[in-house]
Amino acid sequence: MAADNGYPLIIVLTGTKNNLQKQSADRLEEDLQLKTRKKRKWRHLREPGKNEGTAIRQILEDYRDKDPDGHVALVVLKKHKAVLKKFMAALKGIDLNGVPVILIDDEADQASLNARVNQDEESPTYSQICQLRDLFDNHTFLEYTATPQANLLISVLDVLSPQFAEVIQPGGDYVGGVEFFRGESASLVRDIPVGELPVRKGPVGDVPPTLLEALRLYFLGVAAGYVTGDEGGNRTMFIHPSRETDLHGEFAFRTRQIMSRWAETLGFPQDDIDRLDLLDSFKKCYDDLHQTVGEELPTWDELQAHLRKAIRRASVDEVNSVKGSTEIINWGAQYARVIVGGQALDRGVTIEGLTVTYMPRGVGTGAADSLQQRARFLGYKRSYLGYCRLFLDASVKGAFNEYVEHEKSLRGELDKLRDTPVTSWRRVFILSPNLQPTRRNVLSLKHVQATCAHQWYWVRPLMYLLMHES
Repeated sequence: MAADNGYPLIIVLTGTKNNLQKQSADRLEEDLQLKTRKKRKWRHLREPGKNEGTAIRQILEDYRDKDPDGHVALVVLKKHKAVLKKFMAALKGIDLNGVPVILIDDEADQASLNARVNQDEESPTYSQICQLRDLFDNHTFLEYTATPQANLLISVLDVLSPQFAEVIQPGGDYVGGVEFFRGESASLVRDIPVGELPVRKGPVGDVPPTLLEALRLYFLGVAAGYVTGDEGGNRTMFIHPSRETDLHGEFAFRTRQIMSRWAETLGFPQDDIDRLDLLDSFKKCYDDLHQTVGEELPTWDELQAHLRKAIRRASVDEVNSVKGSTEIINWGAQYARVIVGGQALDRGVTIEGLTVTYMPRGVGTGAADSLQQRARFLGYKRSYLGYCRLFLDASVKGAFNEYVEHEKSLRGELDKLRDTPVTSWRRVFILSPNLQPTRRNVLSLKHVQATCAHQWYWVRPLMYLLMHES
């Protein structure tokens, strides 16, 4: 749309991680058919530096000459001070006066906002974004996020405070919090008992029974994919135990052990007692799946025949920064994966074909937007919703349930603002007393929470004291 409306320079600010930046850039390349279209309208520049400045200069010169065959520069930048600084250096010496530019800030509540506002300073990424905007005297800054709490609650005097808001409606195949926590699909969500939650910096005990159940449900889904010929897509399980990487390694190690033992046991003779006991445990999970998938679920005999292969072919991948940079997953290379991670997958990154989520992580600081960003299980999953299961700490399950009402309230308030400046909106919405709307370090003003209950309130009239000087 921006290109069709005459913008010669489009800048997309992505998340702070390499995997999210690559995901965004790859999707733009695919959606805009940059590698397949015959006419080369687009010049795609990923985190350009000084050498790419010449290409941008040529595109802007064609724009000023009103060349009908002029290109559009699509620049994708990670939100990192060094990357932004390098790009601004590439623009040095280029005449930008009057050039219409659009900057699209994806995950706009992350990193962009000033995390040092209460210290009367500017955080590095915020400062660089402000400097980048100052280069263009004719630009639109478009913020995009699923969790806008922070953007809406920063000071209206902040340069990143939004002027207008538009609520984007999901498509019919989208599955959100209402379906998982309030609707008929609420049975897909299971509690992880307190005794099975990992203890921070404590000894790791036996494998939690709920983890074994989650893995059984997942591998039955993988086997079903082999039966139905679904290998062109992905079947993924996500284990999110903590933000700390030590637990990632422990859960990955235990999961590999379990898979190795199961694959070995399923190779025993058919009348072996250990094999029969293992199949019996899988059969109970099969009956569970049958209740939600229905008659489309292949028969037990069909799944049993593919079960060992489903386990043996699946990989267990840690996605974190233990090895330096976060691993970028090649989803096309493998059908079945068990992903173990935390912060690197908290935000924005799509976990393809996610069916089973095992999250023994607690609520943490209680920031509503951070909690919602962990919900990788939300998305366009209606076609395979029956295979999905969520295993959550009971407190996290309760928080997600409460977030449903908060999100409904917030979206309703923003819907009323269509074509109305956001500055006219009273910052009031429903939020559980167990949650905070966002992290406090980006808010210069404190917010107040008032507790309401299902009862009548008698509002007393205000009394005024009038004083006159004689």
